[in-house]
Amino acid sequence: MGNGHPAEHDGRTRVSLPSDLLTLLACPECRGSLAEDGLTLICAHCASRYPVTNGIPQLLPAVLAAGAPTDPAWKAWAGALDRLLAWRRRTWDGGVRAQTFQRAVSEIQAEFIRHCRLDEAQGSVLDVGCGSGEIAAALPVGCRYVGVDPLPLPGTSGLQMIRGVGERLPFRVAAFDLVLVLETLDHCQSPNALMAEILRVLKPEGRLCVEQYVTAPRWRERFPRLLRRYTAPGRPAPADSAKVILLDAPDVRVLLESAFAEVRAGRASQGSHVFLAARWRRDASGGS
Repeated sequence: MGNGHPAEHDGRTRVSLPSDLLTLLACPECRGSLAEDGLTLICAHCASRYPVTNGIPQLLPAVLAAGAPTDPAWKAWAGALDRLLAWRRRTWDGGVRAQTFQRAVSEIQAEFIRHCRLDEAQGSVLDVGCGSGEIAAALPVGCRYVGVDPLPLPGTSGLQMIRGVGERLPFRVAAFDLVLVLETLDHCQSPNALMAEILRVLKPEGRLCVEQYVTAPRWRERFPRLLRRYTAPGRPAPADSAKVILLDAPDVRVLLESAFAEVRAGRASQGSHVFLAARWRRDASGGS
């Protein structure tokens, strides 16, 4: 299936993905298997085609791949994504403030790594909302890392990146031993849809580890967890925000507790972030 290096054909670059990556991928529309077909990936079931750009498969669902979405929920999501990119440019400008912010981020991430025992991770690892994939450096040698993001950032050379969204993960059923979700839930168009997709792609007994910024306690925190299970998590973010929704700590915990058998929660020492490590057991039906 190829060794991961592009091959030239008639002046154009043919698709040549690593075989272990190709076996994980699936069509984001119908879940059919994907195969290399000249300059694109093609779905064996619905015949949808997906380009590969600079080694990154472009596996956005049709509602996003065509350009500006018309669906109201996805349109709001796309607007927040544009504002997130603008925030990144303003914040990570190489100045003193950016360096201070980076130190705080690194401290929170170090606490998350310890809480979730990422040094013990094994097998295949999916990073949803991966950005530049910097968390991959915390994983033991031998883990197979794959990052997925609607706009992957330039990261460490050699990382396997996919362009896609969490609500329509372009991977087959039971593909991963561990899923990481770092600072992503509040940027989702639908956290519930993301959680359903994570359950679909996790192996039996697979693990989910979440790091998430949470808002200060509000009156909603007094809602019993049972009542929260029947409402959408969080509340809409302000119209000018780079986030889609705002989440408090119980929102995040309920998202996981509704599907996972074991959830171990913690909080960053500075208090603004929660960490959750969960293990899920599939039911007898296979959970797909």
